[in-house]
Amino acid sequence: MKKIVLYLVAMLSFATVAGAQGWFRQPTPNDTLRSTVVLPDNSVVFQIYAPKAESVAVMGDLPWDKPAKFTKEENGVWKGRMGALVEGVYRYRFLVDGVSVYDPKAPSASETSALLTVSPKGDEFFAMKNVPHGAVAERYYWSETLGEMRRLHIWTPAGYEKSLGKLPVLYLVHGGGDTDCSWPGVGAAGLILDNLMAEGKMVPMVVVMPNGSIDMPDGNFIGEVPLFAEDMTTSIIPFVESNYRVYTDQANRAMAGLSMGGMETLETTLNNPELFSYVWVLSASFAPGNKEVYEYERGRLKREADRYNANFKQLVFTQGGQSDIAYNNCKETLALFDAAGIKYEYMDVSGGHSWEAWRQNLYDLAQRIFKDENTVTMNTVENATKAQQFLKNAKTYYLATVDQDGQPRVRPFGTAEIIEGKLYIQTGKVKKVYKQLAAHPYAEICAFNGNEWIRIAGELVPDERVEIKAEMLEKNPSLKSMYKADDDNTIVLYFRNATATISTFTGETTFNF
Repeated sequence: MKKIVLYLVAMLSFATVAGAQGWFRQPTPNDTLRSTVVLPDNSVVFQIYAPKAESVAVMGDLPWDKPAKFTKEENGVWKGRMGALVEGVYRYRFLVDGVSVYDPKAPSASETSALLTVSPKGDEFFAMKNVPHGAVAERYYWSETLGEMRRLHIWTPAGYEKSLGKLPVLYLVHGGGDTDCSWPGVGAAGLILDNLMAEGKMVPMVVVMPNGSIDMPDGNFIGEVPLFAEDMTTSIIPFVESNYRVYTDQANRAMAGLSMGGMETLETTLNNPELFSYVWVLSASFAPGNKEVYEYERGRLKREADRYNANFKQLVFTQGGQSDIAYNNCKETLALFDAAGIKYEYMDVSGGHSWEAWRQNLYDLAQRIFKDENTVTMNTVENATKAQQFLKNAKTYYLATVDQDGQPRVRPFGTAEIIEGKLYIQTGKVKKVYKQLAAHPYAEICAFNGNEWIRIAGELVPDERVEIKAEMLEKNPSLKSMYKADDDNTIVLYFRNATATISTFTGETTFNF
């Protein structure tokens, strides 16, 4: 309770020092305006703040015989009342001085903003590319904390729907004034993650983008912070772990947030360090300018320093350089971490307090989380070749699939070739193994070679090109007595989004291709 009170006290200082997303202006009637009010008799009052307008009307899927007549009040708010409507859902827009205007106060207003993409080369890390694309799903869950249905977005990598393996989870939070549409929209999160996956630069994972904005009756947006932290642990994480194939342990859970979402990330992870191994705080700090909050955090960090150091595998603070409005506040926060002896990393990127910086942050953090100290950093071709050479040296490996009844099946294999930079295997379409792979493309390989063994897990993708089949047969001439490149049986498959782990009795090395 004390922590919640401290956040409430900090509200005014935060608003003047940092702002929800880096802006500050004089208040207007628009700040608390409700653009639509449904009255008990189903009549509707429409309102829009347009102090310089000469005329206002409302258009859309509304009864033409019940027009709303608008009048302008002294404070610049135009009001119009429409007669009782039949229960239902209606599209509407305002007509201000003859210009069609989407309701700027609608809950979805920020989600309908037009997006301008500046990508002159087309190969930027956030650009749309010809690579396998994952899915961004819109999901609803019941919030025990708020007693209402809430929405979040979830990105899953290409092939997730047909795979069977579990993945780690990143919880990625937007900033103040935005919604869960912000990261997949202006943040280009799906495209960034798709590109990283295609390049083999990140571990396959599920990325959850919850709604960190909570409608506070008194307008106190700082009060959202402890409420969201509670919602994360009591509702969001349980929902994800009950509905998606994900790991449920600390080592496979990460959280990152920007600006207000960074405050929510700090609140959630510092209260629950045993839940997260990876914590990234982007352009954020403790509530700035509030001595009482800072004194509370100073004491807590000193008391809990050993606990945080033991649990956080990565604690990273980032900013958009000195032009970031959170820059000085973050430095003050980091001074508390320094005084408590808590280990962390700090990094600057370009862009200030903007999505230019935060997109870069996601690109960086996605490549680092869920990888241990033994992770090998190589490009995709080198990694695929490394795995192939191990299989060649072992001569025989074992391929595991799942049959139609969900039962595991294992059999020996021998083909493993690098073609066009990918690791390919070969089999026949009439065989049960191919039918199982067609139904469930996610498979695993295991091979032993002296004192080492390898595990390869990923999606096996069929390639019907005759020239690729011919190259596989040329590299394995013993197969020519059974297969031909242009027959209806021969099939070659390559690994996509694969993770390989080479282990010994003393350690292991993990890499992706």
